[in-house]
Amino acid sequence: MQTVLFISLLVGLTTFVTASDVLVFTDSDFETKIQQHDMMLVEFYAPWCGHCKRLAPEYEKAATLLLKNDPPVSLAKVDCTVETKVCSKYGVSGYPTLKIFKNGEFSEDYNGPREADGIVSTMRSKAGPSFRVLETLADYEKFLDHFDHSIIGYFESDTHSLKSDLVKAADQLSEKFRFAYTTSKEILDQVDHLNKIVIHQPKRLQSKFEDTFSAVQGVDDSLAPVAKLTDALNRIRSDENNQISAPSICGKAYFLIRNGKYSNALESLVNLNHEDGDGHHLVLILKMVCYAHLHIIKETTDMTSIARTKLTNFIVKDVLSSVESLIDLCLAMITYDLGQYEKSIQLFDKIVRNVSNKFHDRAVYGQFNAYINLNKPTDARTCYDIIKDHLNPSQELSCRLQLALIEEYPSELLKIVQSALKEANENEELFELTVQGWLSVGQAYLSIQHSNDMFDKDQCKYAFNKAIELDEYFWESYACLSRYYNEIEKSLSEALAYSKRAFELNENIESVQINYVDNLLQAEQIYDALEILERILVMNNTKTWAHFRYGLVSLRINNVHNAVKALQIISRRPPVAGATWSALGDAHLHTNNLKTALSCYSKAASLERETLYSLTRQAFTMTLLGRYNEAISLFDKAIDQSPKYILARKGKGEAHFYLAIQQTGLYKDELAVFHVQQSLTAFHDALCLQSNYACLWKKYGDACMLLHPINDDLIHIRLPSLTKKFDENKIKDVDGCIVLKKTDLLQRAQKCFMQAIHLKSRSAVYWSCLAQCVYIQARYNSDDQRLLMLALEYIKVAISLKPNDHLLWNTLGVVAAHPARL
Repeated sequence: MQTVLFISLLVGLTTFVTASDVLVFTDSDFETKIQQHDMMLVEFYAPWCGHCKRLAPEYEKAATLLLKNDPPVSLAKVDCTVETKVCSKYGVSGYPTLKIFKNGEFSEDYNGPREADGIVSTMRSKAGPSFRVLETLADYEKFLDHFDHSIIGYFESDTHSLKSDLVKAADQLSEKFRFAYTTSKEILDQVDHLNKIVIHQPKRLQSKFEDTFSAVQGVDDSLAPVAKLTDALNRIRSDENNQISAPSICGKAYFLIRNGKYSNALESLVNLNHEDGDGHHLVLILKMVCYAHLHIIKETTDMTSIARTKLTNFIVKDVLSSVESLIDLCLAMITYDLGQYEKSIQLFDKIVRNVSNKFHDRAVYGQFNAYINLNKPTDARTCYDIIKDHLNPSQELSCRLQLALIEEYPSELLKIVQSALKEANENEELFELTVQGWLSVGQAYLSIQHSNDMFDKDQCKYAFNKAIELDEYFWESYACLSRYYNEIEKSLSEALAYSKRAFELNENIESVQINYVDNLLQAEQIYDALEILERILVMNNTKTWAHFRYGLVSLRINNVHNAVKALQIISRRPPVAGATWSALGDAHLHTNNLKTALSCYSKAASLERETLYSLTRQAFTMTLLGRYNEAISLFDKAIDQSPKYILARKGKGEAHFYLAIQQTGLYKDELAVFHVQQSLTAFHDALCLQSNYACLWKKYGDACMLLHPINDDLIHIRLPSLTKKFDENKIKDVDGCIVLKKTDLLQRAQKCFMQAIHLKSRSAVYWSCLAQCVYIQARYNSDDQRLLMLALEYIKVAISLKPNDHLLWNTLGVVAAHPARL
């Protein structure tokens, strides 16, 4: 355990806690704290976002500098994976998003530079005046000594007409350029400018072949000074940009690629046209390589297609084979990212066949990872044996870890890590892994979370974060972190955020799709889940799991048509799981298509005999069809399998209850009493298992009331004792059971309805049942006035809860019109 903890020391050696000048806002305090600042820049970020991580040190540096500004400008940040309400309110959809707030209100989006100096200059221009007034020669020299252009107005007085033009230009352009003016005699005596606006070049751009400044002409020009300044300054920036040629950008991008900085390389290449111009062939190749390593599927596919059709006509023959191999390699990599591992192995194999190919080892390494994902350890080890002597230490160690994980030796994997740490001694730089290596370490910890003392959740999380640090565009790292937060931290919000990021990076991987959809459903984001499911089915309509979830979610929002349609698609694609038939039965039950629903439940029950849900639903549907005895038989079967299954006991009670109603209508009073006895026994057993269900108390009360029209001499209900409150003053036999007659049953029904109301007081149905029960008791007690008044009050409560129910009004009329009240 002690040696495994060495990994966490790597973090401790490279990071330390410092006081931060960046404020941290949350959902609960954002609106309050933002009001405390005249001007504020807020960063909305996600901890896993690579761009956010790169911005963080620059943002911290800018915050410290801007606190010293006059006036001071505060910087804050909001973690959108936790503070979801604020981020949603301000429409944050990407990270990092920066927004400017003035006097507590949103002002504008920040679209300026992302380095410290750029943030400082932009926010200074927003917070302070758009121009400076230079009063001394020292001020003047300091203002000119700057990296960027300086625009200065030289006026003999503050009232000169050009000053207003300078102020207008500064108000419009101060975010991009620096403005000042002077009327100081000390300064004017040192320069040859008077009543002019002059653009001064910074020292870095000055040349002995041209002037270091250019003056904007006077007010009488056909082009006004503000427009003239804008035109001149834009032309300056354009000239600066044009000094950077395509070949020089490609050279820079090439070295960035060699150092694994594919995102930075692509940023420098993205505005270069690969269709024509100098070096366009090289631009095309470099872009293709960047897209492939950044796992950007569509663009890589497009680039490989363009490369095959165009480059072979321009590349000399002795390098043509290398270019073709590079195209094949990029295509194989992106096929791997699509989750098409078998196909990627075939594409890698085109390169592997040529042992002298410079991309041979990279292709074998690609096959190794594909076999790992296909769970083929033998083939993966064969690939490893071919290239192990050509791998760098971190790659070789990572491959061994991947093999240990797939061969189901997580403890062995952790021993390999411990051994590597010992070899590294105290030099943490010697212990490096690839993305796949770190993922293997994290997954090994997850696999032993319930069964091994070596499990350490901090090490597990650290491993996944290291994988993201190495490749922030690889979907699997985020998917693993989502699993970590689901299984270890039990944090749904974090799990959802990481599963969303994994889906954004690669929506083609089925495990990523399932995890994201299930997290959305667990978070009750039903309509977002539906939208994602529709998107997945558009991409691939054969995904059974997506149709199944789409059907269940549609059923949940009462879109029965879509539910039936989706579930029927699955039912036509054998083999069909019992859960599919159960869900389809539920959908048909919603449309009152009872016979079809029964058929579906019967198929489900035959496929999954151990599953009680289908069996119980089959019995319930039979009850609705009036096949009560068959239903009771199935309920008994479910109870035999699981005596504590409440739904089966409740269903059995209902079936006997409906049989009792049927026998009462046929004047078969003794049979009616028998079925009420069975019904009450079933409801009693259900209540003993779970007494907090209002519907069970209501059903129990209904059964107690059912026998009131029958001759009391025939009624002899024998029940086990329920509670002291229910059974007080009742005589018990030797078995502890009580015997109930008609009056006892009505009193018991009243107590049941009152208990149901206690659990669900806003139910008009329960109040109506209570009113009817009390009214019947009044009739059997010589029209007791007290009971009649109670019945009247109870039915009035029911009507107040549901005033549009005509049956309630009818009941009120019956009670109010009773002769004893008139």
